[in-house]
Amino acid sequence: MNQTPGDTKASRERYWTRIIEKARQCPKGVKFYCAEQGISVDSYYGWFRRLRDEHPEWSDLRKHPESDGNGNGSKSPSEPEVEVVEKAARRKFNAEYKAKIVREAEVASPGEIAALLRREGLYSSHLQKWRAEEARRVRETRKRGPKTNPLAAEVRRQREEIARLEKRLTKAGHIIELQKKIAEIMEVTLEEIPDAD
Repeated sequence: MNQTPGDTKASRERYWTRIIEKARQCPKGVKFYCAEQGISVDSYYGWFRRLRDEHPEWSDLRKHPESDGNGNGSKSPSEPEVEVVEKAARRKFNAEYKAKIVREAEVASPGEIAALLRREGLYSSHLQKWRAEEARRVRETRKRGPKTNPLAAEVRRQREEIARLEKRLTKAGHIIELQKKIAEIMEVTLEEIPDAD
């Protein structure tokens, strides 16, 4: 806020009142007057808000610079002049559009890429970001982690079965060896031993 001359509240308010009245009478408007006097527009409207209840004449539309003289002003003078700057809307791009631009840029030469970006009103940062998104999407579609063979479970089951059968075979081999030793001790050949039916 601008430095206000005066040591007391009353003297400062007199100064503010004088500035506000001169600004309201300026044919080029409040902003022009404030700029000419080196006063911040925010300061002017701060003073205006503080003092407007004490000055009912400021609500008279005929004294307002924007009035047409018949009392038909576009705004109430008690409302400060505010320039509303339209906020720029952020553009949003869908995935299909991004993918289309990335595909076009992949097949284009550097000069054609610049022309593409100008035509679409894009920046090179857009293209760089979208390429990274596309690469990330491709990586994520692939299954992460070690690749498993669909037949791995069957192979594992068969190996377990083979190991079990090998154990049985080893056991049967020991039994046969034992039978041969018993047959030698008894001096009987295995062909002479009858089958148990």
